[in-house]
Amino acid sequence: MLLPEIGLLPPPLHSPWVGSTGPEPTTGSPATDSTADQQRTLFWYDPPWHFVSPAIARKIIAAVDALHVPTAVLGRDIGEASIGDALLRHPIAPYRPDRYGVQLDDLQHAPMIDIRLARARDYSGRYAYAPEQVTRWLGADVGEEEGMPTTGATHFPAPGWPAELPTVESLSGKFAQLRLLQPGVQCGLSVTPYFVQQELPAFLKAKPDVVILRMDDSDELQGMRLATTVVAVRQLVDAHCPHARLWVVPPDRPTPDDCAKLYALGANAVAIDWWCQPLIANAPSAGSWQAVESDATNPFLATAKELLYPLFERVAGLLQSCGVQHASNLTRKHLVSSDPTIAKQLGIRH
Repeated sequence: MLLPEIGLLPPPLHSPWVGSTGPEPTTGSPATDSTADQQRTLFWYDPPWHFVSPAIARKIIAAVDALHVPTAVLGRDIGEASIGDALLRHPIAPYRPDRYGVQLDDLQHAPMIDIRLARARDYSGRYAYAPEQVTRWLGADVGEEEGMPTTGATHFPAPGWPAELPTVESLSGKFAQLRLLQPGVQCGLSVTPYFVQQELPAFLKAKPDVVILRMDDSDELQGMRLATTVVAVRQLVDAHCPHARLWVVPPDRPTPDDCAKLYALGANAVAIDWWCQPLIANAPSAGSWQAVESDATNPFLATAKELLYPLFERVAGLLQSCGVQHASNLTRKHLVSSDPTIAKQLGIRH
């Protein structure tokens, strides 16, 4: 649990019981296919697609997409020329500073494009990509992928600021370019929790539709540090770009209870990479990808439902217990802490 010092405030004892007529589950349930906002409260931020073959990756993304979970993917991640060829409803196109893997068709078919100013560390602690990942992004053929010769590098350094943006002010021009390519596209911006007071107001002048707060760079960002950072970023977003939604990538596996608390603190969506990871970790080996490809049905759909539905239902149940119809209806008034210092700092009930 990421936020053990904070609890969800139960209703007063004399209040009516909230029964089965309450709100529908948050996302992914068979009963849920309502609005886009209802579905986009959980998302898969950074799937390691290079861990599996493109054929298996296509099956996994199709299964998760069928459960209405927005997921980061490029056409080359799944062996397609474009994510439009995969007929997905909720893909997020990650636009990294180095532009590895991204194709023009991806930008024209993704309902959301995420400009990733926040770099990710690899397993070695470097800001870098694995050779297998870069090989996939460079468009290697499926049959050539395993055992493909490399330059001997164990990692490929990940650059920071996008080379095509000379200044922070030019970020608004990049968003205008993306919206010209695809009218109606949602433009996201991934940032870190460091230097937010100094950097984020300038970024928000570009008017992103979504701010993604990436907090998985360090394990220190838990507990009160996590809570106060989310509150502070929410306040900055409200002050400088009120229409923007705040999505949070937590530092570790969130529980459904953590998700509900993060909604109440100001997040509009929470990353569930840890919930989805078994779909990749337990996938068939690359040698059996042809059997998966030839299967008329998707064997990962049942697995995804079994893995994710109980967690989705727990989130939905927590919302219902708070008497709200949607995650966006949760506020800090739904939170409580037995520690008076924490309660005062977050502006929640003690």
